Amino acid sequence: MCQDRVIKLLIFGFIVGLVLPESSPHPASSISKERPGDDYDYDDEDEPSREARPENDINGGGPSRTQLLTKNHTVEAELDATVTLPCRIQNPEPNTIIMWYNMSSLLFMRNNSFTQDPRVSLEQDNAVRIQNVLASDDSIYKCTVLPIKKSVFITLKVKGPPYNIRITHGNKNYANQELELQERDRKFILHCEASGYPTPAVTWSFRGKHLTEDYAKH
Repeated sequence: MCQDRVIKLLIFGFIVGLVLPESSPHPASSISKERPGDDYDYDDEDEPSREARPENDINGGGPSRTQLLTKNHTVEAELDATVTLPCRIQNPEPNTIIMWYNMSSLLFMRNNSFTQDPRVSLEQDNAVRIQNVLASDDSIYKCTVLPIKKSVFITLKVKGPPYNIRITHGNKNYANQELELQERDRKFILHCEASGYPTPAVTWSFRGKHLTEDYAKH
């Protein structure tokens, strides 16, 4: 009898041990990880990790916003050379509009040309290309990106001999002309100015003799 009871008790205990885990009201995966007095913010296994998201992802998976990468700078070019003026855009959108200006004159808007100069063209990377550079190309060019309303200014300096030389007395230009003075004109003033890059140096001479500031004062 005693042995039979022991065997029955052992069998009953074994059956109870198998049944109890299945009677738990919560599945193991849904039990909270939080412990009493624990302030740690545990990640939800069903939610993507915050660290997996890129920092520049402003739309939760979309591309970052359009940016103008080119900075204001100066480009030097020789006469008759070919020069490229860059306008680098990061992440352009379908509605991105790129406009090029020479000072206030519109050159390009998107792929539309507003210049009649065949030497000036728009490249696929939004750069402006100028062939057979002339002294008159020396200017300030602007690339504007819409709708972000960002602009970059590129100064083109053309190296070459001086041009637009003016020698003035009063309001008249006497460059390559004769200037007649009366004997009573004991004092007169001549101005000389010229354009070019590098900046032209102006010197004066009279009858083959170099004039200095001291001589000019007499």
